[in-house]
Amino acid sequence: EWLVTEGLAVPAGARIALDAFLDGSLFNIELARSEKVLVPARGKDIQLDAASERLDKVESELEDILRTLRSELREPTLKWFHRGKEPYQVEIPDACWERNRHRAAVHDFTLMSQGGGKGKGVSRFWNSEIRRLVELHAEATEALELTRRDSFRRVLLRFDDHFDTWKAVSAALAELDVLVVFARLSREPNMCRPRVVCSETPFLESCGLRHAVLANRMSGAFIPNDVVLGSESGRDRQASVMVFTGPNMSGKSTVLRMTCVAAIMAHMGCYVMADKFALSRVDRIFTRIGAQDRILRGQSTFMIEMEETAVMLRHASRDSLLILDELGRGTSTHDGVAIASAVLSDIAQRIQCRALFSTHYHSLVPRMDAHAFSVCQMSAQVDEVRKDVTFLYKLEPGVAPYSRGIYCARLARIPDTIACEAEKHAANLELAVTQRALQSRAQNALLGVQKALETGCFEALQKAQQDAGD
Repeated sequence: EWLVTEGLAVPAGARIALDAFLDGSLFNIELARSEKVLVPARGKDIQLDAASERLDKVESELEDILRTLRSELREPTLKWFHRGKEPYQVEIPDACWERNRHRAAVHDFTLMSQGGGKGKGVSRFWNSEIRRLVELHAEATEALELTRRDSFRRVLLRFDDHFDTWKAVSAALAELDVLVVFARLSREPNMCRPRVVCSETPFLESCGLRHAVLANRMSGAFIPNDVVLGSESGRDRQASVMVFTGPNMSGKSTVLRMTCVAAIMAHMGCYVMADKFALSRVDRIFTRIGAQDRILRGQSTFMIEMEETAVMLRHASRDSLLILDELGRGTSTHDGVAIASAVLSDIAQRIQCRALFSTHYHSLVPRMDAHAFSVCQMSAQVDEVRKDVTFLYKLEPGVAPYSRGIYCARLARIPDTIACEAEKHAANLELAVTQRALQSRAQNALLGVQKALETGCFEALQKAQQDAGD
């Protein structure tokens, strides 16, 4: 019962008001259902009936003319041909016209158009009476259309008189629709009833979590994952911020999205696609996913990324859930790593909320406090000989050794010559970075030895001076 909005109900008299529109007294129900148009019903509007009768009379006179011509010309195949603003052209086969050419003056025929191929040609005519009726038909059609509009407008006004009733009925039906969907979902396989807990310590614990949409589309092929942020008891020292790495296309963004979807569904009172799911309340969800620019505002992709991150940092509370996908990728590597590191520190130390943070900056990991951050990777199997990668889509502890961007490029059918050249550049860059790191460590070690020697010599000199004084 707590799912149903308090005081929401179908108003008394709603059925009577609805029946007045569905009993066929205001418009043709059959046409409304089959043609999806509202045509006012006859017998309920004097002006509309008069306009309809006028048009029917003109059309009846035109049909009388056609029957007369069929009889006089002895050609039962005569029919009307309609073209734009010149409808009701009587269509006469050429053979019939040759037999009755002497009657042309009698019938006052005026040639309007011709058609057909050799041996099957036709000629189309008006006479003065047809011309007169066509003009009357156009006037009657226009008058009927205007009358129908006025009649339809009156129907809409009557409908608008019950606006509050329709609004309440729509709200009740919408909520009932949601409840029915929730009930149907609860009977689907791999769905569980979530626990939303009142806890002073923010946490989110899921076992066998799946993406509600992708899992259904993939017919059981979706790989579930366990996502844990914080702990319900608060005593397990489980980190509330998860940082995970992995190759491109390994499923990092999917884990981010399905965690958000599950949190929203749980707060709605809906079952969640997982084996187990529990969390403390979430006041707001902030996301930084995808890349886009706003060219008309002069804002680059990186600027928008920073703006969205700033909104998170200003407004997130301890009960919020933050999702950040590859923060800092729109600028230089050093700047990106520095920004990502600072943002992560602020989330863990000041805000202290739950957060999922995916990145390709592997150098972030050594700087992290193991109690504040949990580090995971999206696993993959790599065949270095065949230059092939198999994504396992499974979260595991640890850091992914490489991002495997070149493997992803091959999957996208980047020419192999370009991919091979990229591998050479990547190997050279990695070697250069490793050499700089070794040189830096060697220089630091030498400086340490030099300082130790200088300190030792100074202490030995002081001792010699003291001995000489004694």
